[in-house]
This record gives sequence, structure tokens and C-alpha cells, in this order.
Amino acid sequence: MTAQKDRYYVLAIILLLGFAASFLLLKRKNDAERAYASVLENRINALSVDSSNVQEERWLSSLSLRENGLAVKKDITLMDNDVKTSFTAYTDTISEPKLILRFSYLSCEMCIDSALSLIKSYENAIHFNNIVLWATYDNKNNLALFRNVNRIKYKTFFVPPTDTVIHADTYSIPYIFVLLPRQKGLYDLFFPFKENSLRTREYFNIVSAKYYTIANNFNDQKR
Repeated sequence: MTAQKDRYYVLAIILLLGFAASFLLLKRKNDAERAYASVLENRINALSVDSSNVQEERWLSSLSLRENGLAVKKDITLMDNDVKTSFTAYTDTISEPKLILRFSYLSCEMCIDSALSLIKSYENAIHFNNIVLWATYDNKNNLALFRNVNRIKYKTFFVPPTDTVIHADTYSIPYIFVLLPRQKGLYDLFFPFKENSLRTREYFNIVSAKYYTIANNFNDQKR
């Protein structure tokens, strides 16, 4: 009887070990499947984001093509502190191209920060005095606060919320363009995309070479 009981004990232990081994193998398999499913989901999400970004970039490119070079129909108001001027008057006073960053308090903050950061890296190429901000805020005090917080030294004009430069203003998307002396259009219109800083850098390379380099500056082009 003792030998038979021992066999039962051994058999029970073997069965328990078998069940334990099977459970561990099944658990490892399930863990691996869950991990694979998680990786696959992340890849699908990443592809979805990439696809969405591509679509948005295409839309912005299309928007810039539609509005590039179009004349500003309304003589909008520009205010430098308490000094009031207009779009037409300003273009008549400048003697060289100005790179304008246009945005509003409704624009994506990260988009504005990204654009300002890249502009700063091109200060020497474009020249500090040729960089100008046109900003729409609910009031001038909030614009002044924005400038102080971000330590902005560029010349900045306040554009009243009732004034629209181009149709793209209705989307509250930051954009950049070149303003030429005595011209009423927005040239080299560009919508920066914060997820693609390389594209924005390429834009600045082109604009700085087109308007601000010694070998090919605007004054030479006028001759």
C-alpha cells in the first residue's frame, strides 16, 4: 500500500507540475500576444497620425498657393503701441522686404513658439530689423504681456480683431509671408507645420537667399 500511495503522490506531483508548466506557458503566450497587439496598435496609431499630418500639410500647401501674392483688399489697421498706421502706409514707408509672422491669440501656442524659435535661428541671415510680427489679440495689453513673457524684441504691430489680412485668418493658423515696399500683396506665403521643422527651415533658406543675401538682395533685384 505504501508503494502504491507513493506512486499516487508522484503521479499527483507530476500532474501538478504539468498543469503549472502549461499555465506558465499559456501565460507567457498571452503576455506575448498582448505585447504584440500593443506594438501593432501603436504602429497603426503612428501611421494614422502620419497620414493625418500629410493631409494637413497638403491642405496648408494648397491654401498658400491660393492666397500667395493676392492683394490685401482692406487697408487694415496696424498699431505700434499708441501709434496708428495702415497696411498701405506701412508698405510705402519700408525700403526693403519684411518677413512677417502673422498670428492671433486663438492660434496654436506650440505653433507660434515653434515658428518664433526657427525665426530666431535665422536672425542673422534675414536681419533682425526685417523681422516683424503682426498679432491679433483681444486687447493690446494682452499682446504686451505675450511679448514680455516670451522676451520678444522684434517690431510688433497690433492688428484689431475686426481686421482680416487674408481669408486664412479665419482659421487662426499662424503664417509667414514677405511684404515688399509699395506692394499690396503677400509674397512667398507659407504656413509652418510644427511637426515638420525641416520644411520650415527650407522655407527660410529660400527666402533669405531670395531677398536678403548680399549676392542676391532685394535692392539688386530692383535695378
